[in-house]
Amino acid sequence: MLLKDNKDLYDLISALAGTSDFTSAENTHLLALANRRMYEAYNRTPYWVRYLISAEPRSIENQICPFTQDGYYVFGAGTDGVNGLYELNGTENGQSAYTHYDTIDISATAIESGTAYQIEYAGTSDFTSVGSSSNDPGTIFTASGVPTGTGKVKTAAFSLIRSGAAWIIIEGFPNATETAYYSLTTDTTTQIPETGWSIGTSTSAKANAPRVRDLSDIGEFIRIFREQPFLNQSSAEYEFNVQSDGAHIFNIISTDDSQVFVTYKKRITTNDDGNPLTTLDTDGTAGTKEVPQEFFYYMAHATYADFLRMDGQHQKAAFEDQIAENYLGEEMDNPQQVANNNTIGKRFRTHVSQQSR
Repeated sequence: MLLKDNKDLYDLISALAGTSDFTSAENTHLLALANRRMYEAYNRTPYWVRYLISAEPRSIENQICPFTQDGYYVFGAGTDGVNGLYELNGTENGQSAYTHYDTIDISATAIESGTAYQIEYAGTSDFTSVGSSSNDPGTIFTASGVPTGTGKVKTAAFSLIRSGAAWIIIEGFPNATETAYYSLTTDTTTQIPETGWSIGTSTSAKANAPRVRDLSDIGEFIRIFREQPFLNQSSAEYEFNVQSDGAHIFNIISTDDSQVFVTYKKRITTNDDGNPLTTLDTDGTAGTKEVPQEFFYYMAHATYADFLRMDGQHQKAAFEDQIAENYLGEEMDNPQQVANNNTIGKRFRTHVSQQSR
């Protein structure tokens, strides 16, 4: 999605005003007004293509889906078991490691000798008696026997780790000695790139290579499903309310469920001051690009309208406001935007689906 130069926004506002000789104080006001208008455009609809994420898996706990999660969504891999939600799982080689769990909530008494597990909670079980270095949650061990007690463990399908100069996807828990199914060589050691992945050296890996999407902060929950929706079969959809710690899901089908699929609007990117625009880059030296193309003309005319209003020119301000609204309306009538409204946002409500009170 294209971002316009902040300097371009300033130049258009200056052209509308017929001057580029704004005072330092006026430039500060213009930046504040432009930020205000960008928030207005962002909040106008949940279906902006730039901010919309559809059917992404997210972890839940006690029927709460949080606004933020440190993890990745891997999809499109030819090896089906690779695809899914990767949750933060400690470190490997000094970098964050992420695991796509296979089976969770396995009873301690159902453990099989020779299989690798990760402790969820110990309960009355002593996992140190069957090969674990401790009974602490998160400890990974290979079982040498079957313990007694009420503890729970889980198994891993695949993990995403840093190895040398590459990020790799391996089978099982984080372990740098495992053979890569898929890999991406990059200098980036913090945020993992979404594209550019290739098939690794494992003979079990199948084409195609996956995409690896960083989980964004949720700005607005739109829909929550039990299974992945918008495919060939329908999926149960949940009612929910939003509270301070995330979305509280009503009438969950199984309390054993550990993830849901969320359609949401990404939180708008902000700087340290809490604003989406860091500068108007009035002289163009910073080369900053922070203005969404679809908001550009709305922001320019609306910011100019605010400037006129600040100067007491209310009639001219109203005229510019109308021009700004026309531009934003045209963007909201974009075919992709309309399609999102009619598919992602379309929802059937029945008497049964409303029994969440």
